[in-house]
Amino acid sequence: MRPRPDRNRCRSWAERSYRLLLGLCPRSLKTRYADEMLSDFRRMRLEAGTSLTARLRSWGALTFDLACTMVEAWSAVLRTPRRPSQAAKGEFMQSLIQDLRFALRIFAAKPAPALVAVLTLAIGIAAATSIFSVVDAVLLRPLPFLQPDRLVMIWEAHSEGGEERQGPSPANFLDWKEGLQGFESIAAYHPLDRAGAIGREGELRPVQVGLATSDFFTVLGARPLLGRTFTWQEGRGAVVGPSGGYRGGPRLAVISYPLWVEAFGSDPAIVDSSIVLDGESWIVAGVMPPDFQAPEAEVDLWRPWDILASAQERGGEVWRDARYMHVVARLAEGVSSLEASQELEALASRLAQLHPKENGGWTARLSPLKEEIVAPARPYLLILLAAVGLALLTACGNAAGVLLARAAGRWRELALRAALGASSGRLMRQMLSESLLLAGAGGLLGAAMAFAGLPLLLSWAPEGIPRLSEVSLDLRLLAVALGLTLLTSLIFGLAPAIYARRTDPSRGIQDGGRSPGLGRHGLRRALVVAEVAAAVLLLTGAGLLVQSFLGLAAVDPGFDADNLVTFRVSLDPSRYDAPRSAEFYRRLRTRLLSLPDVVSAAAITRLPMQGLNDFQRPYWRYGQDRSEESASRAHIRMVTPGYFRTMRIPLLAGRVFEESDRGEQPRTILISRSMARKAFAGQDPVGRRLMVDWLRVRECRIVGVVGDSRYAGLRGQPQPEIFFPHAQVPYFVMNVVARIQGDAAAMPTSLRQALNDVDPAQPAQGFATMRSLISQWIAPDRFAAALMAILALISLALAATGTYAAMAFLAGLRRKEIGVRMALGARRTDVIRMMLTESIRLASLGMAAGAVAAAALSSLLQGALHQVEAAVPRALLAALAIMAAAALAAGYAPARRASQADPLETLRSE
Repeated sequence: MRPRPDRNRCRSWAERSYRLLLGLCPRSLKTRYADEMLSDFRRMRLEAGTSLTARLRSWGALTFDLACTMVEAWSAVLRTPRRPSQAAKGEFMQSLIQDLRFALRIFAAKPAPALVAVLTLAIGIAAATSIFSVVDAVLLRPLPFLQPDRLVMIWEAHSEGGEERQGPSPANFLDWKEGLQGFESIAAYHPLDRAGAIGREGELRPVQVGLATSDFFTVLGARPLLGRTFTWQEGRGAVVGPSGGYRGGPRLAVISYPLWVEAFGSDPAIVDSSIVLDGESWIVAGVMPPDFQAPEAEVDLWRPWDILASAQERGGEVWRDARYMHVVARLAEGVSSLEASQELEALASRLAQLHPKENGGWTARLSPLKEEIVAPARPYLLILLAAVGLALLTACGNAAGVLLARAAGRWRELALRAALGASSGRLMRQMLSESLLLAGAGGLLGAAMAFAGLPLLLSWAPEGIPRLSEVSLDLRLLAVALGLTLLTSLIFGLAPAIYARRTDPSRGIQDGGRSPGLGRHGLRRALVVAEVAAAVLLLTGAGLLVQSFLGLAAVDPGFDADNLVTFRVSLDPSRYDAPRSAEFYRRLRTRLLSLPDVVSAAAITRLPMQGLNDFQRPYWRYGQDRSEESASRAHIRMVTPGYFRTMRIPLLAGRVFEESDRGEQPRTILISRSMARKAFAGQDPVGRRLMVDWLRVRECRIVGVVGDSRYAGLRGQPQPEIFFPHAQVPYFVMNVVARIQGDAAAMPTSLRQALNDVDPAQPAQGFATMRSLISQWIAPDRFAAALMAILALISLALAATGTYAAMAFLAGLRRKEIGVRMALGARRTDVIRMMLTESIRLASLGMAAGAVAAAALSSLLQGALHQVEAAVPRALLAALAIMAAAALAAGYAPARRASQADPLETLRSE
């Protein structure tokens, strides 16, 4: 047996620092001279006396001498070539296999702690890896464009009118292209409301059509998968009418990858071949790759768009106050976003002075393209990422606490092995082998659960989260999982190994197997406190998200969504003019009302919950001068008779539209409650007249006031609205709604047949119930609340498990004390009360820390959630109550087991 260094506790900081430096020496030096060097150190310290100067001088001399000795010893070791023999290698492998077999036998004898550690690690790693995969693809990974950090989007804003993000007008866009020098290129695109129809095998397939200027793909730096995109020369003369209908020019199209696969069977010969779109022949120039998607739009087919040619076709007027375009730009090389923004705002100010009627009060702003794409999903994903990080740390802490208790319970075994000659390194390797075995099993199981769970998570994710198609588990994420496994192995393996190395084994035998270091169980208590704090934090966050979701679901949308079915019709402008459009929708409504299950039917340009980015036009009261710079604006909708009855939107004053509201004069309109309050505060608006600037200034008479509907979603406030009779202001693209009785799921077939009866050449798309549209709108909130609740329940279970393990371990440590107490007359209730007091104390510390963190978290979440200010105290109190109940339940079982032990048997075993 090789000599062992002195294990007595260091009595001064000087000796501790000397021991630390001695521990860095080669093993051969420590084996032969450690005891002698420590004895010399103590002797010289005693000879130095009590003088601080003399003691510092002796300490410095000894430390310097040891440092020189260490350098010389390591130099000798490094100069000596060490090539382990085959026998040494075989001995090491045999020892490693022996350690693993012993670990497996230990786990088989008491499988519960091992299973708890493996499952907690696997759940934490799987959840963290899956959520991180989504966050990485959506938020962290660069956009699939050339130099995406230089791409920005440009919007117009009118702060006084409450418009912070409005699509630019064509005339302003052309002025920006001409006058801005800080941008390499600027392009515009416009997803049409109407859907084109591609004929295939005798059936019409609706496709979403988008218009794009010829440099749109060049600005993005997006290359086609097949073929090419249309060039500037090819895009010249592409004339588009006011409703997006094709009027003349090149018939070129660039199609999306999904359309190429689904409609054309991935045929590579599609390039330069013709397809039928809206009954006309178009040439396919190219196919975009799978990861290409226009910002804020899902487009199946792109057509060229010459803005100047389109304006000349309408008489040369380029619209300046019709704001509907999407503008994307690439910053010039070396130009910062701040410099480009300042130049853009300066040009917008000059345009406002030159065109006060259209641009007065308007400015221009830019934002990074990536921000525009991922901004809606960022708050939810960051909340979930932080939550899953806490859950993972809780899992690691739980596994650490379980294995620390397990190691402490084996202290007599470790002490006996050390007394029989096992080196501290051998014991450390054995304990680390067991920890790494558990960590490896947890990591592999967690990776398998992540691979199986990620597709389920993606299928459960709501529509609207960008870039979900790019989410995948790749090698980087596997490396993250392996790194987490290694980290957790260090967390719950290193502490027992350090205790096993630093503690005198004789004390472990003398104390009946209790570890002097682990017996203080401060680390375990700290882990329990941390787990409880994390659980309280996650429970509070889950409570806030759930209450935010329930609050959104309870918001009145302004209409009755039950038994409503809707679909969209896009009339072909080449076949329908304005009068024929009005006649078509009149006939369609009549045909729908003839169906036995349809109670009422109507149509509107844009349904509630579909957003506000449509027609927003200036208005002013009749007899007043129009304010050139600050005219009030309202959202324009065209509706057919019966719309408000179908939607069950209340009539507050006057009347609704009738079949007689047609022709040019008199112009009749309905206004919303918000519009009445804004334009006629405290007055009866019925019978009054408004001037509305829609295509041309129109004098309109208000015939009624209807209730508000939430077009910007349940979070947004109702906005001023003006409703025109569709017969007076016809439009081609309308959303049809029908209130039915009976099964809503069976209605699309009947509704589609009714549309075919009116005109089989006009496709319909987007069949859905209004209840499902509302559900889709709040789906991100429901998704985040559900995931947060799951993570909170996992964290709660882990915290309860950790508390149970800690209390069971403490009960084992206090077996002798409990036996003495009961032998002296203590009752079982006294023992239970004593143990529960310890459990409550630990839980209280964790709940206090969690409450402080939750209070800080709630202030950060208020901006991302729906009216949760008043819900914070309720969520926090509920979280504390749940955690307190879980802690009591976790502490009661080991306390009750300890109270049922026979005191005589306990004392005899001790």
